Amino acid sequence: IRENKPEVIFHLAAKAYVNYSFDHPIEVMQTNLLGTLNVLHAAMESEEVQQVVCTSSCEVYGGMLGESIDESHPLNPASPYAASKAAADRYCHAYWKTYGLPVSVIRPFNTFGPRAVHDVIPRFISFALENKPITVYGTGKQSRDFTYVGDIVEAFLLMGSRKEAVGKAVNFGSGKDYTINFIAEKVREISESMSEIVHVEKRMAELERVICNYSLAKELFGWQPVVPIEEGLRRTIAWARQVKVK
Repeated sequence: IRENKPEVIFHLAAKAYVNYSFDHPIEVMQTNLLGTLNVLHAAMESEEVQQVVCTSSCEVYGGMLGESIDESHPLNPASPYAASKAAADRYCHAYWKTYGLPVSVIRPFNTFGPRAVHDVIPRFISFALENKPITVYGTGKQSRDFTYVGDIVEAFLLMGSRKEAVGKAVNFGSGKDYTINFIAEKVREISESMSEIVHVEKRMAELERVICNYSLAKELFGWQPVVPIEEGLRRTIAWARQVKVK
């Protein structure tokens, strides 16, 4: 940081696969929490830094208590991964309050799109393009708020450029939820795959329903998602096909 003298720092580095945290909770904590502390301290040592954006996760909220999740929702992380992100999230707030570090926290909901390499949608697409069974954890009735990467990139740029973001944690998501079964069927349909959809044992720490309330993002920045789920899936599948051909 001293050499490059950045004015804005976007911190996205993490061990972000929930399943991995079940067997490696200490390693995940070290990367996600201590890694964030290292970024915060490095930022404090640079006079050029005007804003730091740290990436949290909708996982920090745990189970949804109402009809949607806004920033006042309690943090009840349900997995070691979520706990590590919640701890890092709150350390960011503490460093703003204690040291006056101009840090903001972005809480994106389930992001998908080209270049994603893990999580449910890229996994389903990979299986579908190879006509392999699409494996769904549990009943598949659990639902998530999926947001296209282009919308989330815009969210990051706003969080890094607007002073209103400093000291705040802000949700970004589509405001709609879709079941995992729906996603599996849509991926198979759009990709014209012959894959069979197979249900396997329920995953640990599974959340039943997640829906973002992005009203604060809209109030602060005028932000709202613009890419619908099916269009986002088409773009992602087209990208995955192109990469597969190469």
